[in-house]
Amino acid sequence: MTLNNLVIVVPCYNEQDNIEQLIHDYTDIVNKTGALLLLIDDGSKDGTVKKIESLKHLCNIELVKKNNSGHGATIRFGYDYAIKHGYEYIFQIDSDNQIDSNIFWQLYDKRLNYDFILGRRVTREDGFFRLLTTSSFINFLDVC
Repeated sequence: MTLNNLVIVVPCYNEQDNIEQLIHDYTDIVNKTGALLLLIDDGSKDGTVKKIESLKHLCNIELVKKNNSGHGATIRFGYDYAIKHGYEYIFQIDSDNQIDSNIFWQLYDKRLNYDFILGRRVTREDGFFRLLTTSSFINFLDVC
């Protein structure tokens, strides 16, 4: 099975502990589909870039390095890149690898029925301070 014009957008910032597993988890998907795994480094100060560069041989990976502008702006950068380069399908995931890569196939199978599909993590493995910035914690505060 070959997908036409699929890019998997992954914004990355200081993910040296997670990025290797994410790349391994998506290698089979990229190789089966002919997709591009677009890893956008948002100015990491750890070994994220070095790890990505050492794994580029596994599949079709493009690493884009840019100055730090934040998570939202980096996601937007990835979408703009995909549109500029004519990709028909964009699948965006975070580099913390908290979403099982098998979700890709479930969402891909629904692509013809919808113009846009948005997933949401029901359970999170974030620390307390990260939870402060998420809607799940904000919703908790709203009911207290």
